[in-house]
Amino acid sequence: MGMIRLTTSLLVVVAATSCAPNPTQAEGLSDPSPRSAAETARAYVTQGGWGNLLLSETQEKDVLRFELHSDSAGYECRMTGTTTRNLQATHVDPASGTDQCQLTMRRTERGIELDSPTPEVCITYCGHNGSFKGLYLTVDPICTQDNVQTALEQADSGGMNPGILKGMTEKCAETLPYSSIAILRLELAAAYDRKGEQANCLSVLSPYSADVALSDDELTQGMTGAAAEEVSGIMEDVRKMMHRCERKQ
Repeated sequence: MGMIRLTTSLLVVVAATSCAPNPTQAEGLSDPSPRSAAETARAYVTQGGWGNLLLSETQEKDVLRFELHSDSAGYECRMTGTTTRNLQATHVDPASGTDQCQLTMRRTERGIELDSPTPEVCITYCGHNGSFKGLYLTVDPICTQDNVQTALEQADSGGMNPGILKGMTEKCAETLPYSSIAILRLELAAAYDRKGEQANCLSVLSPYSADVALSDDELTQGMTGAAAEEVSGIMEDVRKMMHRCERKQ
């Protein structure tokens, strides 16, 4: 299908999640137990997938290494550093020629809250209008990049059970980027279309009913060129798929 041509570039923004252990691939993308999800979760992603935080072990018992990457409408932030296991003392690797950026991390029931008492300094690590503050949610293992990529490849070859794609769109919608969750929904709609389930085909794409009515300029207002091109490409595929679903009813 046409939407698969966009998959590789669009999933780069969630690449950090692929570093977490991935028990689901070996079991056909089955739903992991709550215990295994909690034990393997090291990747944290903001709602909408614009920010990724990865915590990894170091040789020091009480010290974790962190990697932070965010992309807000094409404006990126990148930081690395260390934090204590209890997140009480975080050190950002200094950028050349700048004052010391300070970050605070706080565990919550859903993930890690990231903030800074020195936002003017920390913005040095970001492009114009870049942002990194917010709640970084614990990622369900089924929503890692490797699992999403595998599901898309299997779906494109016609070998994916629609039920698994449906489960992914429901579990991963909160933390995947706009474009990535759109591709999953497009593939699920295509699977329903192949089965002749046109009502389900349209239902899967219903979250985009308002967007398809907008022009590309309205949809991409305020975005950088690359981000605007991605969103426009996705909406083109959504419109085509909706037309296919409606035409066969």
